[in-house]
Amino acid sequence: MGWLLVALSCRPLLSGSTDEPVDTIHTMCRPWSTHTPQRACRGPRNGAVAMGLPELSLAEVTAADVRLCAELTVAGFYGELGEDYGFNNNRATAYFELLKEQREDLVRSLREEGTLHLLARAGAEAVGFVRVRRVRHSDPLERGVLLDNLVVRRDARRQGVARRLVREAEARVRSHGVAQELYLLVEQSNEAARAFYASEGWEELPDAHTDATRYRLDWWRGRVCESCVQLAMRHRLLDCES
Repeated sequence: MGWLLVALSCRPLLSGSTDEPVDTIHTMCRPWSTHTPQRACRGPRNGAVAMGLPELSLAEVTAADVRLCAELTVAGFYGELGEDYGFNNNRATAYFELLKEQREDLVRSLREEGTLHLLARAGAEAVGFVRVRRVRHSDPLERGVLLDNLVVRRDARRQGVARRLVREAEARVRSHGVAQELYLLVEQSNEAARAFYASEGWEELPDAHTDATRYRLDWWRGRVCESCVQLAMRHRLLDCES
């Protein structure tokens, strides 16, 4: 995911599949939908985004949104495929494989209790997506409540979409008492994303980094694996009244 404002810059590494049709999936995380956004702790969190976009609205993802969110994520991390595939079809094949994997991952995560998915729309156009999920891996960098897969459509970046998504996700986690801290992983080389999170009060954890693998789409070779280093960042969810 080089990214500008988007977050977890190590691109999704997805595995597994499901044969269940997407339209049979039901969102498990009903308590999230009862949240009424709180007054901002730091600056306005509601209202219109910057000039250039219509009024921004946020809503929980449903099964009907899975394809749209998958397309947003793949386009944000890997770019648009375009209509002209050229005589070499490897890149197109890899693109559609990633799209399928992302859809399957979203279908699975919609079933998981305690997972939040938010979709941002500017008018009728989907422009951003974020997920918050619990992880219980043995790796201490992948344990707790993780802000995951933040993506903003390329033509909607630098207009407040990422900020609104992150702040709304934080507010919902805080209001439901799900966790006192949020974590994320970001590529060490993604200085823009690191600066964005720092401006939102996130702190990098010293010596908390891990080797990882990311994907890149190559016109000749299709899906290419590259090594990267991920840093862990943390945000303490302080109550607005304190």
